[in-house]
Amino acid sequence: SWNRWLADIWRQGKGRLRWSCMAPTLSIPDALDLIRFGKENGACAVLMRPVEGNRLLVDPYFYPIYDEASRLDMAIAVHISNGNSWLVDLVRHPVFTAAAFHRFRVPTVAAFHDVLLSELPQMFPKLRWGFVEASAQWLPWVIHEAKNRFKALGRQWPENGVRECRMFVTCENSDDLAYIVEQAGEDCLVIGTDYGHTDTSSDVDAIRIFKARKDLAPAVKRKILSDNARALYGL
Repeated sequence: SWNRWLADIWRQGKGRLRWSCMAPTLSIPDALDLIRFGKENGACAVLMRPVEGNRLLVDPYFYPIYDEASRLDMAIAVHISNGNSWLVDLVRHPVFTAAAFHRFRVPTVAAFHDVLLSELPQMFPKLRWGFVEASAQWLPWVIHEAKNRFKALGRQWPENGVRECRMFVTCENSDDLAYIVEQAGEDCLVIGTDYGHTDTSSDVDAIRIFKARKDLAPAVKRKILSDNARALYGL
């Protein structure tokens, strides 16, 4: 299986290459077994999709997965994708690139918003969340929406709220990172390269290009390149 293949790569790399395990969410007992296998074999996160079948990530059905990931000090890595065939069919149309935006990036942004506004950060106070390959340009907008909704609910938006909820977002070099850092803080961003996969998010030279940026202070760049990722994945 995919998980055993990655575990074998981790062993050959003598622990250097960490990975996210793919849990079979249709069967919670099997998912928990695979999460435990992953932890024992170098996995540092549990991979989930923004939509799993007919369930969103805030569905209590997934609470046992979150509880086990938290117990094992593993993050939940939400990668752009879509596990709902009806929703995929709904947004299918002749402009493929537009359809892909509906199918993959939009559900990822919505999942971030759902988790941020839910009770999950309080229910699982040690659990960390990573939202991967959807860029980060949308983050100020979602934070703005969250602040308004917190206010409407009589809740106080915490300082550095995204990091307080232990939520992280992968950014891309095409993002306006100075603005994003200003609006979202410097503690919730990690660099994304999509290493080993060629698509619109792929940037093999992302780290080299990022290091050469002039719009971010060296301390901020160090956080995005290293410190935040270590915090997200418990490294």
